[in-house]
Amino acid sequence: MIFSTDCLKAVCALSPDPERSYLAYPTNHHNGELAIFDTIGLQQVCMIQAHKSPISLVSFNSDATLLATASEKGTIIRVFNVPESECLHHFRRGTYPATIYGMNFGSQSTLLAVSSDSDTIHIFKLKKRKHSKYLRNQFRTLSRKIFVGFLAVSLDQS
Repeated sequence: MIFSTDCLKAVCALSPDPERSYLAYPTNHHNGELAIFDTIGLQQVCMIQAHKSPISLVSFNSDATLLATASEKGTIIRVFNVPESECLHHFRRGTYPATIYGMNFGSQSTLLAVSSDSDTIHIFKLKKRKHSKYLRNQFRTLSRKIFVGFLAVSLDQS
């Protein structure tokens, strides 16, 4: 059992991907910090400082690589990559406060639909971004390992 300290609204999201079974939940009701917990490995994956104010809703995409968050005011929507915790998108839903009812990614994770009590549905386009800093670093590390391995094999054969 995971206790979300002082979170009165019980905001959480469970990813639908069986390989990356993550649970996202606010660490408290006073700030916009989220914990991402791996339900298979039973360990915390990362922390995300999503908003300055409390979070009203969170939602994973189908493969648990993206997480959308809405502030309690309902004016700001952010999309983070998981587990890197990098903010990829920042959208303004409107200028007047609203209660967010739902956030859902499209099947290809290129669109995010957000509904609210303002009788509107906003559809945000998620632009494909260049590889994140995390992925670039992973690629560099892998490239170095491959080069070093290739060099070692070449020297052994000489």
